[in-house]
Amino acid sequence: MAKKVSEKKEMTDKQKKVKAILEKLQNLQGLLVQRYKIEQELEEIPKAILKDKEVLVRLKKQLEDESEVLEKRQLKVKDLRFQLHDAEDKRLHYEKNMEDAKTQKEYEVLDKAIKESILEEQQLRKDLLKEEKETAEQSMRVESHQKLIDGQAEEIRQKEEKIQSISDAKKQELGAVRAKIQDVLDKENKEESAVIGEELLFKFERIIKSRGKGIVSVGVLVDKDKKDKEEETEDGKGKEKIKAFICSECHMVLPIQFVNDVHRMDSIMFCPYCSRILFFDEKINDQYRNADISEGESFGVFADSGDDDDLNSIDDFDEGNDVINAEGDDDAVFEDDDAVFDDETAEEENELLNEEAAEFGENPEEFDENAEDEDEDDDMSDDSDEDEDDEDPDSDFDDDEDDDDEDDDE
Repeated sequence: MAKKVSEKKEMTDKQKKVKAILEKLQNLQGLLVQRYKIEQELEEIPKAILKDKEVLVRLKKQLEDESEVLEKRQLKVKDLRFQLHDAEDKRLHYEKNMEDAKTQKEYEVLDKAIKESILEEQQLRKDLLKEEKETAEQSMRVESHQKLIDGQAEEIRQKEEKIQSISDAKKQELGAVRAKIQDVLDKENKEESAVIGEELLFKFERIIKSRGKGIVSVGVLVDKDKKDKEEETEDGKGKEKIKAFICSECHMVLPIQFVNDVHRMDSIMFCPYCSRILFFDEKINDQYRNADISEGESFGVFADSGDDDDLNSIDDFDEGNDVINAEGDDDAVFEDDDAVFDDETAEEENELLNEEAAEFGENPEEFDENAEDEDEDDDMSDDSDEDEDDEDPDSDFDDDEDDDDEDDDE
Protein backbone atom coordinates (compact mmCIF):
# COMPACT_ATOMS: atom_id res chain seq x y z
CA MET A 1 0.00 0.00 0.00
CA ALA A 2 1.57 3.29 -1.04
CA LYS A 3 1.10 6.65 0.61
CA LYS A 4 2.16 10.16 -0.14
CA VAL A 5 5.21 11.57 1.63
CA SER A 6 3.42 14.75 2.52
CA GLU A 7 0.60 16.98 1.44
CA LYS A 8 0.69 20.68 0.81
CA LYS A 9 -0.40 22.54 3.94
CA GLU A 10 -0.76 26.14 4.96
CA MET A 11 2.59 27.49 6.17
CA THR A 12 2.99 28.80 9.68
CA ASP A 13 4.54 32.18 10.48
CA LYS A 14 7.77 30.46 11.44
CA GLN A 15 7.91 28.57 8.14
CA LYS A 16 7.20 31.77 6.22
CA LYS A 17 10.06 33.43 8.08
CA VAL A 18 12.47 30.61 7.24
CA LYS A 19 11.34 30.63 3.61
CA ALA A 20 11.95 34.37 3.39
CA ILE A 21 15.44 33.95 4.86
CA LEU A 22 16.23 31.19 2.36
CA GLU A 23 15.11 33.40 -0.52
CA LYS A 24 17.28 36.25 0.75
CA LEU A 25 20.26 33.93 1.05
CA GLN A 26 19.74 32.77 -2.54
CA ASN A 27 19.67 36.37 -3.76
CA LEU A 28 22.67 37.25 -1.62
CA GLN A 29 24.64 34.21 -2.79
CA GLY A 30 25.04 35.55 -6.34
CA LEU A 31 26.53 38.81 -5.07
CA LEU A 32 28.83 37.06 -2.61
CA VAL A 33 30.08 34.63 -5.26
CA GLN A 34 30.78 37.57 -7.56
CA ARG A 35 32.56 39.42 -4.76
CA TYR A 36 34.88 36.55 -3.83
CA LYS A 37 35.59 35.88 -7.50
CA ILE A 38 36.74 39.47 -8.03
CA GLU A 39 38.82 39.40 -4.86
CA GLN A 40 40.48 36.20 -6.05
CA GLU A 41 41.21 37.79 -9.43
CA LEU A 42 42.76 40.80 -7.71
CA GLU A 43 45.04 38.46 -5.79
CA GLU A 44 46.03 36.63 -8.98
CA ILE A 45 46.67 39.74 -11.10
CA PRO A 46 50.14 40.57 -9.63
CA LYS A 47 51.19 36.96 -10.19
CA ALA A 48 50.82 37.45 -13.95
CA ILE A 49 54.14 39.33 -14.17
CA LEU A 50 55.82 37.55 -11.29
CA LYS A 51 57.70 35.20 -13.64
CA ASP A 52 58.74 38.09 -15.87
CA LYS A 53 60.18 39.89 -12.87
CA GLU A 54 62.03 36.77 -11.80
CA VAL A 55 63.53 36.49 -15.30
CA LEU A 56 64.56 40.14 -15.11
CA VAL A 57 66.29 39.56 -11.78
CA ARG A 58 68.24 36.63 -13.23
CA LEU A 59 69.25 38.67 -16.27
CA LYS A 60 70.51 41.47 -14.06
CA LYS A 61 72.55 39.01 -12.03
CA GLN A 62 74.06 37.60 -15.22
CA LEU A 63 74.82 41.12 -16.40
CA GLU A 64 76.66 41.85 -13.18
CA ASP A 65 78.77 38.72 -13.60
CA GLU A 66 79.52 39.48 -17.24
CA SER A 67 80.41 43.07 -16.37
CA GLU A 68 82.88 41.90 -13.73
CA VAL A 69 84.55 39.63 -16.29
CA LEU A 70 84.71 42.54 -18.75
CA GLU A 71 86.33 44.81 -16.17
CA LYS A 72 88.97 42.20 -15.40
CA ARG A 73 89.78 41.76 -19.08
CA GLN A 74 89.99 45.49 -19.62
CA LEU A 75 92.46 45.76 -16.72
CA LYS A 76 94.50 42.94 -18.17
CA VAL A 77 94.61 44.65 -21.59
CA LYS A 78 95.76 47.85 -19.92
CA ASP A 79 98.49 45.96 -18.06
CA LEU A 80 99.68 44.21 -21.25
CA ARG A 81 99.88 47.54 -23.06
CA PHE A 82 101.98 48.94 -20.23
CA GLN A 83 104.29 45.92 -20.35
CA LEU A 84 104.60 46.24 -24.14
CA HIS A 85 105.44 49.92 -23.85
CA ASP A 86 108.07 49.11 -21.24
CA ALA A 87 109.58 46.37 -23.44
CA GLU A 88 109.78 48.80 -26.40
CA ASP A 89 111.54 51.38 -24.23
CA LYS A 90 114.10 48.83 -23.07
CA ARG A 91 114.77 47.71 -26.65
CA LEU A 92 115.30 51.29 -27.78
CA HIS A 93 117.61 51.89 -24.85
CA TYR A 94 119.71 48.84 -25.73
CA GLU A 95 119.88 49.87 -29.39
CA LYS A 96 121.11 53.37 -28.41
CA ASN A 97 123.77 51.94 -26.09
CA MET A 98 125.00 49.61 -28.82
CA GLU A 99 126.17 52.64 -30.79
CA ASP A 100 128.41 53.54 -27.90
CA ALA A 101 129.81 50.02 -27.36
CA LYS A 102 133.65 50.04 -27.30
CA THR A 103 134.48 46.39 -26.82
CA GLN A 104 133.29 43.20 -28.43
CA LYS A 105 131.96 41.91 -25.13
CA GLU A 106 129.78 44.99 -24.59
CA TYR A 107 128.47 44.64 -28.11
CA GLU A 108 127.51 40.99 -27.60
CA VAL A 109 125.77 41.72 -24.30
CA LEU A 110 123.72 44.55 -25.79
CA ASP A 111 122.88 42.48 -28.87
CA LYS A 112 121.57 39.67 -26.68
CA ALA A 113 119.49 42.13 -24.63
CA ILE A 114 118.00 43.61 -27.78
CA LYS A 115 117.00 40.17 -29.10
CA GLU A 116 115.37 39.25 -25.76
CA SER A 117 113.47 42.54 -25.78
CA ILE A 118 112.24 41.86 -29.30
CA LEU A 119 111.00 38.38 -28.28
CA GLU A 120 109.31 39.85 -25.22
CA GLU A 121 107.62 42.48 -27.37
CA GLN A 122 106.37 39.85 -29.78
CA GLN A 123 104.90 37.72 -26.97
CA LEU A 124 103.30 40.74 -25.34
CA ARG A 125 101.80 41.85 -28.65
CA LYS A 126 100.42 38.34 -29.18
CA ASP A 127 98.92 38.23 -25.67
CA LEU A 128 97.57 41.72 -26.10
CA LEU A 129 95.83 40.90 -29.38
CA LYS A 130 94.26 37.78 -27.85
CA GLU A 131 93.10 39.64 -24.76
CA GLU A 132 91.73 42.55 -26.79
CA LYS A 133 89.73 40.10 -28.92
CA GLU A 134 88.27 38.36 -25.85
CA THR A 135 87.54 41.72 -24.28
CA ALA A 136 85.65 42.81 -27.37
CA GLU A 137 83.60 39.61 -27.33
CA GLN A 138 82.89 40.05 -23.63
CA SER A 139 81.83 43.62 -24.28
CA MET A 140 79.38 42.41 -26.93
CA ARG A 141 77.93 39.88 -24.48
CA VAL A 142 77.46 42.60 -21.91
CA GLU A 143 75.75 44.84 -24.45
CA SER A 144 73.48 41.94 -25.51
CA HIS A 145 72.52 41.27 -21.90
CA GLN A 146 71.88 44.93 -21.37
CA LYS A 147 69.56 45.10 -24.39
CA LEU A 148 67.75 41.99 -23.18
CA ILE A 149 67.32 43.53 -19.75
CA ASP A 150 66.06 46.77 -21.24
CA GLY A 151 63.55 44.87 -23.37
CA GLN A 152 62.39 42.78 -20.42
CA ALA A 153 62.05 45.86 -18.25
CA GLU A 154 60.02 47.62 -20.94
CA GLU A 155 57.76 44.59 -21.32
CA ILE A 156 57.23 44.45 -17.57
CA ARG A 157 56.49 48.17 -17.49
CA GLN A 158 53.83 47.78 -20.19
CA LYS A 159 52.32 44.78 -18.42
CA GLU A 160 52.26 46.66 -15.14
CA GLU A 161 50.39 49.52 -16.80
CA LYS A 162 47.89 47.08 -18.29
CA ILE A 163 47.56 45.20 -15.00
CA GLN A 164 47.09 48.44 -13.13
CA SER A 165 44.30 49.38 -15.51
CA ILE A 166 42.64 45.98 -15.06
CA SER A 167 43.14 46.15 -11.31
CA ASP A 168 41.52 49.58 -11.12
CA ALA A 169 38.54 48.33 -13.14
CA LYS A 170 38.23 45.25 -10.91
CA LYS A 171 38.40 47.40 -7.79
CA GLN A 172 35.59 49.58 -9.11
CA GLU A 173 33.57 46.48 -9.93
CA LEU A 174 34.28 45.08 -6.47
CA GLY A 175 33.21 48.35 -4.89
CA ALA A 176 29.93 48.24 -6.80
CA VAL A 177 29.27 44.64 -5.73
CA ARG A 178 30.06 45.45 -2.11
CA ALA A 179 27.70 48.41 -2.30
CA LYS A 180 24.92 46.14 -3.61
CA ILE A 181 25.58 43.66 -0.81
CA GLN A 182 25.47 46.44 1.74
CA ASP A 183 22.22 47.76 0.28
CA VAL A 184 20.67 44.30 0.54
CA LEU A 185 21.83 43.96 4.14
CA ASP A 186 20.69 47.46 5.08
CA LYS A 187 17.29 46.82 3.54
CA GLU A 188 17.15 43.45 5.26
CA ASN A 189 18.03 44.93 8.65
CA LYS A 190 15.17 47.42 8.39
CA GLU A 191 12.66 44.60 8.20
CA GLU A 192 11.34 43.45 11.52
CA SER A 193 10.85 39.84 10.43
CA ALA A 194 12.95 37.35 8.50
CA VAL A 195 16.28 38.84 9.57
CA ILE A 196 19.28 36.74 8.51
CA GLY A 197 21.42 37.62 11.52
CA GLU A 198 25.15 38.33 11.79
CA GLU A 199 26.15 34.82 12.85
CA LEU A 200 24.21 33.10 10.06
CA LEU A 201 25.58 35.62 7.55
CA PHE A 202 29.13 35.01 8.78
CA LYS A 203 28.76 31.25 8.42
CA PHE A 204 27.07 31.63 5.04
CA GLU A 205 29.91 33.83 3.74
CA ARG A 206 32.52 31.39 5.05
CA ILE A 207 30.83 28.45 3.28
CA ILE A 208 30.69 30.34 -0.03
CA LYS A 209 34.33 31.41 0.25
CA SER A 210 35.55 27.89 0.91
CA ARG A 211 33.09 25.85 -1.23
CA GLY A 212 31.85 28.19 -3.96
CA LYS A 213 28.17 27.83 -3.00
CA GLY A 214 26.50 28.31 0.35
CA ILE A 215 22.90 27.34 -0.39
CA VAL A 216 21.80 24.62 -2.83
CA SER A 217 18.62 22.74 -3.65
CA VAL A 218 17.81 19.20 -2.61
CA GLY A 219 18.22 16.86 -5.58
CA VAL A 220 16.48 13.64 -6.64
CA LEU A 221 18.04 10.24 -7.31
CA VAL A 222 15.74 8.35 -9.70
CA ASP A 223 15.54 4.57 -9.86
CA LYS A 224 15.33 4.09 -13.65
CA ASP A 225 14.82 0.33 -13.35
CA LYS A 226 11.61 0.67 -11.33
CA LYS A 227 8.69 2.51 -12.95
CA ASP A 228 5.09 2.96 -12.00
CA LYS A 229 3.10 1.30 -14.81
CA GLU A 230 -0.17 2.74 -13.55
CA GLU A 231 1.01 6.31 -14.09
CA GLU A 232 2.27 6.57 -17.66
CA THR A 233 3.89 9.65 -19.12
CA GLU A 234 3.20 11.14 -22.56
CA ASP A 235 5.73 8.86 -24.25
CA GLY A 236 3.94 5.78 -22.90
CA LYS A 237 6.66 4.87 -20.47
CA GLY A 238 6.10 4.28 -16.81
CA LYS A 239 6.66 7.06 -14.35
CA GLU A 240 10.15 6.91 -12.84
CA LYS A 241 10.33 6.04 -9.17
CA ILE A 242 12.22 8.32 -6.78
CA LYS A 243 14.97 6.31 -5.16
CA ALA A 244 16.39 8.95 -2.84
CA PHE A 245 16.79 12.65 -2.16
CA ILE A 246 20.36 13.94 -2.31
CA CYS A 247 22.38 17.11 -1.86
CA SER A 248 22.60 18.56 -5.38
CA GLU A 249 26.18 19.72 -4.79
CA CYS A 250 27.98 16.89 -2.93
CA HIS A 251 25.50 14.22 -4.27
CA MET A 252 25.30 12.38 -0.94
CA VAL A 253 22.06 10.59 -0.03
CA LEU A 254 20.16 12.44 2.69
CA PRO A 255 18.36 10.71 5.60
CA ILE A 256 14.59 10.64 5.09
CA GLN A 257 13.88 12.34 8.41
CA PHE A 258 16.36 15.06 7.52
CA VAL A 259 14.63 15.52 4.13
CA ASN A 260 11.31 15.91 5.91
CA ASP A 261 12.85 18.52 8.22
CA VAL A 262 14.24 20.46 5.25
CA HIS A 263 10.85 20.40 3.54
CA ARG A 264 9.07 21.40 6.73
CA MET A 265 11.16 24.64 6.89
CA ASP A 266 10.94 25.00 10.63
CA SER A 267 14.62 26.01 10.68
CA ILE A 268 17.70 26.49 8.53
CA MET A 269 19.14 23.06 7.70
CA PHE A 270 22.73 22.28 6.70
CA CYS A 271 23.84 19.30 4.62
CA PRO A 272 25.40 16.79 7.05
CA TYR A 273 28.16 16.05 4.52
CA CYS A 274 29.24 19.33 2.86
CA SER A 275 27.68 21.83 5.34
CA ARG A 276 25.82 23.80 2.66
CA ILE A 277 22.35 25.16 3.42
CA LEU A 278 19.62 23.08 1.77
CA PHE A 279 16.19 24.03 0.46
CA PHE A 280 13.48 22.66 -1.87
CA ASP A 281 12.94 24.41 -5.19
CA GLU A 282 9.54 24.25 -6.90
CA LYS A 283 10.30 21.25 -9.14
CA ILE A 284 11.80 19.12 -6.37
CA ASN A 285 9.05 20.28 -4.05
CA ASP A 286 6.40 18.83 -6.39
CA GLN A 287 8.35 15.58 -6.73
CA TYR A 288 8.58 15.37 -2.95
CA ARG A 289 4.83 15.81 -2.47
CA ASN A 290 4.01 13.31 -5.23
CA ALA A 291 6.58 10.72 -4.15
CA ASP A 292 5.15 7.32 -3.15
CA ILE A 293 6.75 5.41 -0.31
CA SER A 294 5.84 1.75 0.03
CA GLU A 295 4.85 0.83 3.57
CA GLY A 296 7.60 -1.02 5.35
CA GLU A 297 10.28 0.27 2.95
CA SER A 298 10.47 3.97 3.78
CA PHE A 299 13.10 4.62 1.09
CA GLY A 300 15.51 1.86 2.06
CA VAL A 301 18.42 3.67 0.42
CA PHE A 302 18.15 6.51 2.92
CA ALA A 303 20.47 6.55 5.88
CA ASP A 304 18.99 6.22 9.34
CA SER A 305 19.39 9.14 11.67
CA GLY A 306 22.40 8.71 13.88
CA ASP A 307 25.39 10.43 15.43
CA ASP A 308 27.56 12.20 12.89
CA ASP A 309 29.53 15.38 13.53
CA ASP A 310 30.76 15.67 9.92
CA LEU A 311 29.75 19.29 9.47
CA ASN A 312 33.17 20.39 8.18
CA SER A 313 33.93 23.17 10.65
CA ILE A 314 30.38 24.56 10.67
CA ASP A 315 29.71 25.24 14.33
CA ASP A 316 26.28 24.81 15.88
CA PHE A 317 24.22 27.94 15.95
CA ASP A 318 22.90 29.43 19.16
CA GLU A 319 19.38 28.53 20.15
CA GLY A 320 18.30 32.08 19.34
CA ASN A 321 19.18 31.59 15.69
CA ASP A 322 16.73 28.70 15.48
CA VAL A 323 19.04 26.50 13.37
CA ILE A 324 19.26 22.72 13.46
CA ASN A 325 22.38 20.93 12.26
CA ALA A 326 21.40 17.65 10.63
CA GLU A 327 23.13 14.48 11.68
CA GLY A 328 23.44 11.33 9.59
CA ASP A 329 25.16 7.98 9.63
CA ASP A 330 27.18 7.21 6.50
CA ASP A 331 27.44 3.49 7.30
CA ALA A 332 23.67 3.15 7.46
CA VAL A 333 23.40 4.41 3.91
CA PHE A 334 25.57 1.63 2.57
CA GLU A 335 23.90 -1.00 4.78
CA ASP A 336 20.50 -0.07 3.38
CA ASP A 337 21.90 -0.14 -0.14
CA ASP A 338 23.21 -3.66 0.46
CA ALA A 339 19.79 -4.75 1.70
CA VAL A 340 18.13 -3.47 -1.46
CA PHE A 341 20.69 -5.20 -3.64
CA ASP A 342 20.22 -8.49 -1.71
CA ASP A 343 16.46 -8.43 -2.35
CA GLU A 344 16.97 -7.76 -6.04
CA THR A 345 19.56 -10.55 -6.27
CA ALA A 346 17.14 -13.02 -4.67
CA GLU A 347 14.42 -12.10 -7.16
CA GLU A 348 16.83 -12.57 -10.07
CA GLU A 349 17.82 -16.03 -8.79
CA ASN A 350 14.16 -17.08 -8.54
CA GLU A 351 13.57 -15.93 -12.11
CA LEU A 352 16.56 -17.97 -13.32
CA LEU A 353 15.22 -21.09 -11.56
CA ASN A 354 11.82 -20.64 -13.18
CA GLU A 355 13.44 -20.25 -16.61
CA GLU A 356 15.46 -23.46 -16.13
CA ALA A 357 12.32 -25.35 -15.17
CA ALA A 358 10.48 -24.04 -18.21
CA GLU A 359 13.23 -25.39 -20.47
CA PHE A 360 12.34 -28.95 -19.36
CA GLY A 361 8.69 -28.35 -20.35
CA GLU A 362 7.44 -28.40 -16.80
CA ASN A 363 5.50 -26.04 -14.68
CA PRO A 364 7.98 -24.27 -12.40
CA GLU A 365 5.83 -25.05 -9.37
CA GLU A 366 5.55 -28.75 -10.37
CA PHE A 367 9.27 -28.75 -11.04
CA ASP A 368 9.89 -27.60 -7.50
CA GLU A 369 7.39 -30.18 -6.09
CA ASN A 370 9.00 -33.04 -8.07
CA ALA A 371 12.36 -32.01 -6.82
CA GLU A 372 11.03 -32.05 -3.25
CA ASP A 373 9.47 -35.54 -3.79
CA GLU A 374 12.76 -36.89 -5.09
CA ASP A 375 14.51 -35.49 -2.07
CA GLU A 376 11.96 -37.19 0.24
CA ASP A 377 12.44 -40.57 -1.57
CA ASP A 378 16.17 -40.30 -1.18
CA ASP A 379 15.76 -39.53 2.50
CA MET A 380 13.45 -42.57 3.02
CA SER A 381 15.85 -44.94 1.21
CA ASP A 382 18.70 -43.67 3.31
CA ASP A 383 16.67 -44.24 6.50
CA SER A 384 15.79 -47.87 5.49
CA ASP A 385 19.43 -48.67 4.77
CA GLU A 386 20.43 -47.34 8.14
CA ASP A 387 17.77 -49.49 9.85
CA GLU A 388 19.01 -52.66 8.15
CA ASP A 389 22.56 -51.89 9.12
CA ASP A 390 21.46 -51.35 12.69
CA GLU A 391 19.55 -54.70 12.82
CA ASP A 392 22.34 -56.95 11.48
CA PRO A 393 24.87 -56.42 14.26
CA ASP A 394 22.22 -56.95 16.93
CA SER A 395 21.01 -60.24 15.38
CA ASP A 396 24.51 -61.64 15.13
CA PHE A 397 25.20 -60.69 18.69
CA ASP A 398 22.02 -62.48 19.88
CA ASP A 399 22.96 -65.69 17.98
CA ASP A 400 26.36 -65.71 19.61
CA GLU A 401 24.83 -65.39 23.06
CA ASP A 402 22.47 -68.36 22.41
CA ASP A 403 25.38 -70.57 21.37
CA ASP A 404 27.30 -69.65 24.48
CA ASP A 405 24.32 -70.56 26.71
CA GLU A 406 23.99 -74.00 25.09
CA ASP A 407 27.68 -74.75 25.68
CA ASP A 408 27.34 -73.81 29.33
CA ASP A 409 24.37 -76.18 29.78
CA GLU A 410 26.29 -79.08 28.30
